[in-house]
Amino acid sequence: ALKLLHATKRGLSALILSLEGLDHSRNHSFDTCLTTMQECIGNDGKIIMVGCGKSYKVCDKITCMLNSLSIQSSKLHPVDALHGDIGNYRADQDCLVFVSASGETTEINRLIEFLQYRHPGEALKMIGVTQYKNSSMAKLLAESQSSILEVLCGDSTNCKESCVFPGLKTPTISLTLTLQVLDSVVMELAYNLYGH
Repeated sequence: ALKLLHATKRGLSALILSLEGLDHSRNHSFDTCLTTMQECIGNDGKIIMVGCGKSYKVCDKITCMLNSLSIQSSKLHPVDALHGDIGNYRADQDCLVFVSASGETTEINRLIEFLQYRHPGEALKMIGVTQYKNSSMAKLLAESQSSILEVLCGDSTNCKESCVFPGLKTPTISLTLTLQVLDSVVMELAYNLYGH
């Protein structure tokens, strides 16, 4: 229990440093993501949260929070998107936020590839939220010059999820930190839009 809490504390400390501007690369990522979302909202677009598994639950919470702040948002499961639900997405207006702790979620990466194929040469508004800036998802998004919001927890060797038994990890640290990062983005976005 203490290892879990200390790992989470390190992650929150890294988030605070980036928001205070002391970690310039992460601070720039945060600002770029905010700018992308604000441009989307200013263009009458919506923010579409995309995730699988536990990350989908985070997307659900963030979608509800955005909507409660009068920021148009919806959530989308990548499998449903690939089976037709992406028809609701407007490439010229909407912003897609892909949430994957590992950045290796097959369904999300296939959806990104599909969107790149469907909209060649277009500057799509896409953001990736992951723990690993060198992940497959991050590399795919980099091809589209999209933003990556990195969820870090200090020393990654001390930030591994606990295994209840072999093969079953408990997504506690990654989920907590992802939620905190996205909550911070939403609050900053609301402040920028409403000024209070």
